[in-house]
Amino acid sequence: MFVAISFSPIASAGFTSAVTPTFRGGPCSRFAGFEVFSSPYNGANIPDVAGSTDTAVTITQTVPGAILAGAGNIYHMSAPSQFLLADGGVDDVQQVVLQTATLGNSRSIATFTLIYVDLQGQDILLAPTEFVPLAQLPQQRDELYFRWDLSSVAEVVTSFRIEWSASAPNMSFDAALLDVLTQCAPGTPVCAGDGTGTACPCGNNGALTNGCANSVSLNGGRLSSLGIPSLAADSFVLTVAHMPSAPCLYLQGSAAQSAGLGFAFGDGILCVAGNIVRLGVSTNVLGFSLFPATPGTPLSTVGQVATAGTTVVYQAWYRDAVSFCSSATFNLTNGNEVTWVP
Repeated sequence: MFVAISFSPIASAGFTSAVTPTFRGGPCSRFAGFEVFSSPYNGANIPDVAGSTDTAVTITQTVPGAILAGAGNIYHMSAPSQFLLADGGVDDVQQVVLQTATLGNSRSIATFTLIYVDLQGQDILLAPTEFVPLAQLPQQRDELYFRWDLSSVAEVVTSFRIEWSASAPNMSFDAALLDVLTQCAPGTPVCAGDGTGTACPCGNNGALTNGCANSVSLNGGRLSSLGIPSLAADSFVLTVAHMPSAPCLYLQGSAAQSAGLGFAFGDGILCVAGNIVRLGVSTNVLGFSLFPATPGTPLSTVGQVATAGTTVVYQAWYRDAVSFCSSATFNLTNGNEVTWVP
């Protein structure tokens, strides 16, 4: 998934040429700005820029001997400073944008690394997907932009850290801007295969709010969405991830199965009940697909949703023929309950 970025220079939080990701302030996004730091060493600095919505993020400088400059900058005179940004949430991270501003000696661009922990407890290191120098005046001022695209990562990443260091002593860390886009859906998650409701058939619980684990992902298939479920301006699209590259049937039910608990079905849990509509089939590619797959008939029309205020439950049923759990050759995602608006 590529998310467009506006590269019109703006002045923001110690920056002269910061840029604004188009997703900032939108659904499933969070933002944090740092301009005046309070701890130069081994203390967690929290966002202080107006409009910050990410309350879980911190930045820590980890080399002894740093001081706070008069303007609240972190300055180290005798050693290259090192930094750790830590952030976490509950939704699957799709895009991370970090912008940093420094004075004096520059940062070591090659050290900027995003790290998350996989299901085996191992650190996974990712280099930036994109790097842009926003403003560079040697020995005076550096403003840098880094973006990481996690939309194709096979695992659900809810927490991450970013590490980087200065290239030499005498760097003054002035400001930072962090933007995070996550994959979340309108409505209320129901019937997840994460152990909070009906048990998965083989103890194959998936990640939080996902379906039961499958043969290619211990996280389990995840149903999410894009757009707005509006009858007048229907831009709603269902998306799935973390499953085999095989046919995937999208379902709509007029109610949640067993009051939202669901029941064991194949290698997963069935979440839809009542009047069940088979919306259509898309084929997963690299574990991902969406419905409707191409512009055309709106989802509300396919699902015969005609009245504002109608609440339905969506789920995806997908083929998983590898011997993994039971003798069944299929599994299901989590369910998501959505109320359509006018």
